[in-house]
Amino acid sequence: MKFSDILTLEQKMEKGDYKASVAKSTKQEKGEFKASSPASSGKSAKPEKGNYTTNNQVNTARGFAAVLVGGLNYREGDKSTSTQESILKNALGGMNVKSFDWNASDSEILSFLAAHPKTPVFLFSAGCAKAGALSASNNVDLNKFYIIEPFYSGGKTTESVRKAVSNGVPSKNVFVGPSASRGNGIVGGSASSQANDHWDALVSVGGMVSNKLFK
Repeated sequence: MKFSDILTLEQKMEKGDYKASVAKSTKQEKGEFKASSPASSGKSAKPEKGNYTTNNQVNTARGFAAVLVGGLNYREGDKSTSTQESILKNALGGMNVKSFDWNASDSEILSFLAAHPKTPVFLFSAGCAKAGALSASNNVDLNKFYIIEPFYSGGKTTESVRKAVSNGVPSKNVFVGPSASRGNGIVGGSASSQANDHWDALVSVGGMVSNKLFK
């Protein structure tokens, strides 16, 4: 998947041209997830409402060490939500991650956070459009709220990320790549994702944050 493809698709989304029918194609994912390490092997848990939760161990008192709202998952070359979850889980040292699709409703995610308050939140790529709404919740620890390579075009995602920073999310918690399609320029004071490519940002940022969260 070329970043020019990501740019074109996300530009349409930012302008409101995205069709609801596209969302149906998320149901056509072919189960890409494969265990990539001993930490992710074993029997898979039953999927929760199509969110492809694959966690088997409980690493925190409430069952989850992090929440992920993933990026696009329905185009050729995209990674499924479960695969994105597995990548972040491994980067966090095998800690449990609860994942949501990029187009999950705000209410669904906020309901989970109400039941699991102050769980660290990771928003990746298209999922960063949730930044403003989720950061406004009292159930979120703004210092443990991470925005990874949002699309910067001056549209909805840009507005949402800047709203999150206005709500109190540290700008250094916004991790960007070298281009606008990977978030460069979206807010002042952002940090480098230090990633080789867009998908690798889940690995690099997860590793950097893990050292702070799970010492």
